[in-house]
Amino acid sequence: MTKRFLCVFLSLVLCLSAFLGMPFSATAKADETPTENSVDLTDIQVNQDMVLAARFENMLNHNFIYGDDFYDDQTVIEGAILSLINFAEDGEINKALVLNFIANVYGLQVDENAVVYDFAPASEDTFTVLPRGYSAINHKILSVEENEGGFVVISKMSVNSHEGIAETHLVESIFVRNSGSCFGYNLLSANYIEAGNTL
Repeated sequence: MTKRFLCVFLSLVLCLSAFLGMPFSATAKADETPTENSVDLTDIQVNQDMVLAARFENMLNHNFIYGDDFYDDQTVIEGAILSLINFAEDGEINKALVLNFIANVYGLQVDENAVVYDFAPASEDTFTVLPRGYSAINHKILSVEENEGGFVVISKMSVNSHEGIAETHLVESIFVRNSGSCFGYNLLSANYIEAGNTL
């Protein structure tokens, strides 16, 4: 019972972090004459665009899968575990937390048996966290363009590897609206569009 409560609580924390900084919603009638205290709708749109970009940036900063990784359940799960590594204990992480993260961020249902390792069995209701070095990533949104299918986002990704090597990549990501996700969106793909440069 305690594990289930902890998992639900952690999932809520992850989801709520996506909504931090939501702007105050204001409206104005088209026939009102602007006054000194009236709301500028252009400013509201700019503010909403900034909040949307910040939400996409937050999701990208918790993403460790790129290219064809989106089609491989093992890689998706291992990438999600990396995203949630701070919640790991004694080489294991709560399975429901990871699967909930994957469903909310990517809109995917994955086969949890893809990360069953004979050489490192996990306890009940957990995944094994394989020991490995990993890179710290940080995205800076350069543009967000809405189209019929969703949003095309271009970002500059800085990568600092565990070996001390720094690189930058230009990334194109596709997001779609999903009211069933606590983020409000799903990340459908993320692809390098420019070869990385070592800094």
